[in-house]
Amino acid sequence: MKHSSSNDYEAFEHAFHQMMWAGQKQLGGLLAEHALTFPQFLVLAAIQRDAAGCPIGELAKGMFQSFATMTGIINRLETARLVARGNDPRDGRKVVVTLTKAGQQLLDRAKTARREQMIGALAVFSAQDRREFLRLLTIYLETFEKENV
Repeated sequence: MKHSSSNDYEAFEHAFHQMMWAGQKQLGGLLAEHALTFPQFLVLAAIQRDAAGCPIGELAKGMFQSFATMTGIINRLETARLVARGNDPRDGRKVVVTLTKAGQQLLDRAKTARREQMIGALAVFSAQDRREFLRLLTIYLETFEKENV
């Protein structure tokens, strides 16, 4: 495997940090417009992936949070009427969290706004450059995952 020179490494590291920081800052502002914190947005998105609902313990584990922290996030989302607790249709003894209609609509609006931001950010590239950028990022991520760096 080829190794980048120190200057290449530093330039890549700086560019990735800047890209992550800019994306996080942009997403944070967008979420604030929708009265959501980043952890709340991630929880709503995780709940959306399971139409039958998610047990709080599984959400906590999947997001590397303590049960108490996840319960606090769910409580705030429930107070805002964005999620609801109910019985698991697969096992009535378990309690699961589902999105309410308002939660689904808010998540959809936030995702749509984020997609529009991404489209705007990528508009500076030609279609060919976007495909090449994606190809290179994919290679980088696959290598990163293989090497568990």
